[in-house]
Amino acid sequence: MVLVGAMADSVAQANGNSSDSVRESFMELCRELNMDVESQDTAWASYKKIDQNYVLEGEKTHWMACALYIACHQSAASNADKATTVKGNGVTNISSKEDKPTA
Repeated sequence: MVLVGAMADSVAQANGNSSDSVRESFMELCRELNMDVESQDTAWASYKKIDQNYVLEGEKTHWMACALYIACHQSAASNADKATTVKGNGVTNISSKEDKPTA
């Protein structure tokens, strides 16, 4: 995987031991991905809960990205007509059997 600029800095910071640097890395990752606040907060809470209860091997940013992906997948956004909602927040590409046309 090739990381450029600030994202590479985020990886370097997150692999340190300081919880402040991990939070800063997470916030930088969210800014780069232009995450909405609700998904960001949900992902951070999930990441911290898992980090406190399990040993996370490898780079912390990979685990942060997993938490962000799940948070995006679980969110829902309303359409312009405000009458219907769409699963996901548009950051992830979500497809399900219900979304596919039948022959």
